[in-house]
Amino acid sequence: MLALFFEWNALKTTSRNQECERATQARMDVSLLPDYLCDIKALRENIRVIQYLSLLAYETLFDKNKEIKLTFSNSALERLNIPNNVIKYCLNIGILTEEQDVSLPASSSQQSLFSFFHKSLQEYLAAVYVASRLKEMLKSLKLFPNYDDDLADVCKTCLRKYFGTCKTVVDILDQSNVLIMLCGLEPQLLTNVSEYIYDVTLVDKSAVQERNTVPQDSFSSNHHNLIKDIQMCIFMCIEEAMSSAKNVHTPVYIADIYVSHSTDLLRYCEYVVSKYVLSIDLDRFWCFMKKTDNETVYLAVKHLGKCDQLKAIKSSISDDRINNEITKILDTNVFTLETVSFLETDKKIITHLVSILPKMQQLTSLQMKGTISDRIPHDVCSSLCTYLNQNTSLNHIAFNIYSEKFCMVSCNIDNLETCTLSIENVDMMKQMCNCLCEADKLKHLELYAGFFMRSYKTVTKNLTRLLPSLVSLSSLTLWDFSFTDNIIARPCDIKNLKEITLQEVTLSLPTWCKFIDSLPALPQVATVETFDMDIRDGTILEIRICDIEQKAAARQYVREKTNLFRVTRDDTFGFCFTTKKVRL
Repeated sequence: MLALFFEWNALKTTSRNQECERATQARMDVSLLPDYLCDIKALRENIRVIQYLSLLAYETLFDKNKEIKLTFSNSALERLNIPNNVIKYCLNIGILTEEQDVSLPASSSQQSLFSFFHKSLQEYLAAVYVASRLKEMLKSLKLFPNYDDDLADVCKTCLRKYFGTCKTVVDILDQSNVLIMLCGLEPQLLTNVSEYIYDVTLVDKSAVQERNTVPQDSFSSNHHNLIKDIQMCIFMCIEEAMSSAKNVHTPVYIADIYVSHSTDLLRYCEYVVSKYVLSIDLDRFWCFMKKTDNETVYLAVKHLGKCDQLKAIKSSISDDRINNEITKILDTNVFTLETVSFLETDKKIITHLVSILPKMQQLTSLQMKGTISDRIPHDVCSSLCTYLNQNTSLNHIAFNIYSEKFCMVSCNIDNLETCTLSIENVDMMKQMCNCLCEADKLKHLELYAGFFMRSYKTVTKNLTRLLPSLVSLSSLTLWDFSFTDNIIARPCDIKNLKEITLQEVTLSLPTWCKFIDSLPALPQVATVETFDMDIRDGTILEIRICDIEQKAAARQYVREKTNLFRVTRDDTFGFCFTTKKVRL
């Protein structure tokens, strides 16, 4: 694309422009251009312009003070010593554009703002700048005998120097196009680029959180957005390197692998250094996979069996062949895994996982979700309960499994911070409340009411008693419960609660009003989100028939208290609001 600007200009050049263009084409060292550009005549003839443009592109793109519009003023051109004839030439051929700064007052002198024809062109030229700097560094290195030994160090130094401002995963993704294009211009940098990204993902808080966080449900994809984007960035770096150089077999570092039927993982797996992979996350949309997609995922998972330093593995696959490979991965990484999540999986893999849990000394997060049609044996459930009672290292647990025989819920709460449970009956609810009442470190509680949960009054009473004892609780999520009274009976004692989510909850209008009236007394400003709620007066019936008028009255009760609440969502599916702190 860059060559086209110069080639088109050559076709329309008149003798009147030749003097200006000769001034921009002063002789400079062509060898400093990336090899790919040296092969194109139009670019060789404009090397001086390209070197100035690449400097301008890099400096303005990596400027921390740059505006979102990616425009730059004449002062930036002066600071970088860009000659006026080069600017004029680039404006003439269309690489740069000029506009007036409309943000200035009409009375002031209008100042021009410049920008590149397109951001992708700016990113490409920035990559050209870094590639030319690398060639300059390597040119001096070739004079020394230990060239091959020092090559890797020079490449690392180059990346640290020119990408040193990229300190987070978000920074990396912001400049991902530059990194991808750079690998196309200089394939020898592929390993170093991937290693640089790898080092950032090791310490970036958002990346670490995604790696260690269990998904909310089998169709949740928000938790691995960064992981997917970083993986795509690295895979595109490989793609660019392969397109520019034959027989590329350089190692690539990647911390987190997201296995999807839509990504040709096998194409890139041969480059990945297995021992540095820290997490494997299998696509949650397995139910939509075709037979050929299933085979692709199977072969990818089989290849990932080489990974032996995993910290996290997450899957919702129910395919027998894939689960057999996952079982092998579990056994290989039994001493390193910190996070394990299996959703919508069968009893075979849950049974195997429970059998090796005592060996998982590093485990801090455990999630299991089975299917009601595939109940696990009672002895497996008992073994799981024994493990949970004895283990003191678990910070996060999430269980929704079905046993052949009822198994009481009990676990060690010494370091428990997050708890997600499916409550199948009243006895289980009582046991859960008794277990968690002294969980001083518990911050997040999420409960699902099972189909056979019927004693609504007892459930309400147990939950009302539990909440004030959870001194660190900051978020509460309740699904499918029916309440006979306000669960926030002692709001002043629930000192850290900031988020309340009610999904498909049923309660009467008076109970709702009591709940709303208690919220301003919470010590913290609270966000309340409700979805598909049933509001009705009188006895709560077995059949879910929502009273539209009562539901409207419930929302109006909140809306009219403008001094206490701020409504943030009000539509068919959801009603959300936040409390306002009232100054006394």
